[in-house]
Amino acid sequence: MTDDVLRADVREMPRRSRGFRIGRVLFLTLLTALLVPAALILKQLAEKPPAALIPRIAEYVETEPDPELVVHAVRVFRGAKGAAAVAALVKVLDNPSGRVRAEAAEALGEVLSTESSLSAEKKADAYIELVKRVRDEDAFVVSRAVKALGNVDAIAAVEPLIDAAIEKPDIAPQILEVLQRAQRALAAVKGE
Repeated sequence: MTDDVLRADVREMPRRSRGFRIGRVLFLTLLTALLVPAALILKQLAEKPPAALIPRIAEYVETEPDPELVVHAVRVFRGAKGAAAVAALVKVLDNPSGRVRAEAAEALGEVLSTESSLSAEKKADAYIELVKRVRDEDAFVVSRAVKALGNVDAIAAVEPLIDAAIEKPDIAPQILEVLQRAQRALAAVKGE
């Protein structure tokens, strides 16, 4: 059955349901769901995200202007985990929507705290991007970044960052600053 057939069926529901009263909210929900197939697809993918689709979804997100759809994609990345998902989440941290950046920061913190297959360098790069969000202009983004940093194993974050400073001396000052900010952010989360 095509989307057009489903849309037509939903539009006809109120007329055909003489003995059956469908609630207005339910009707509008069904109609919206059928008119927004991308949201449905992304919701479905978030339940059991296929790692092979992450690069394609990441491409889609780069040009998608609707923050709601990008948030759904972030949830797919969160569930997929892995290097491709981390890379996609880091890119989404630059989205113009504060809601999207907040969701991405929270998802990135969750993935970093549970993903063991990432290289030390990739984790360090992701930590740097996450800590940068503590200085975001949107307070909601800052709160999610701080929460995400609280979920990240801070001890595990130090070693990859030091390794990255050794491997990339040109960014060592930036890494030192990130470590100091992370320490302050973690202290704030703990109430110290």
